[in-house]
Amino acid sequence: RFVPGQPIPSIEVTGIPWEIRGYWSLWTVAIRSAEWCKERVLALFLHDDGRVLPPTARHLWSLLLEQMPKPGRYLDCSESARAFEEVTTAAQRLGHPLYEELLRFHQARLERERENKRFAFNARRRASERIGLPAVRQHRLNELAKEETAWNLESESRAHVHPELVPRLMIRVEGLGDV
Repeated sequence: RFVPGQPIPSIEVTGIPWEIRGYWSLWTVAIRSAEWCKERVLALFLHDDGRVLPPTARHLWSLLLEQMPKPGRYLDCSESARAFEEVTTAAQRLGHPLYEELLRFHQARLERERENKRFAFNARRRASERIGLPAVRQHRLNELAKEETAWNLESESRAHVHPELVPRLMIRVEGLGDV
């Protein structure tokens, strides 16, 4: 986890134009519930002029993995804090669609699970209504109703998720061209 105030390393990268100067960062966008988590990774490049350049972010990620450049210097605390704030604002804006996608996935998953459970409860209810003495049938139906109520409460708690946007890495990048 990259934290505010942590010195940001500055690197020079070959293979990108010298006009490319800004901050590259890697983020985890996640939703979490009591027993479930789904994450996506977001690569972000914030140019010094304020533009967010997604294709540049992906290209830089590839170059960083290939070249593994060493930092030439580290930004001081005030520069790092300002950059962290600017990049975080951009990550919140770009990460929101990923969060919405994860939320839709979670809601669809819960709805499939609810449909399956409703079908199972209805099948068990029909079977309980046909088999056994009246007192035994009623006891089974009461137990099934309790189980269904407990499951509905549990299902409601699983529907509540918490969003997360976690900075994993932040780097100052300056292009060197095709040296």
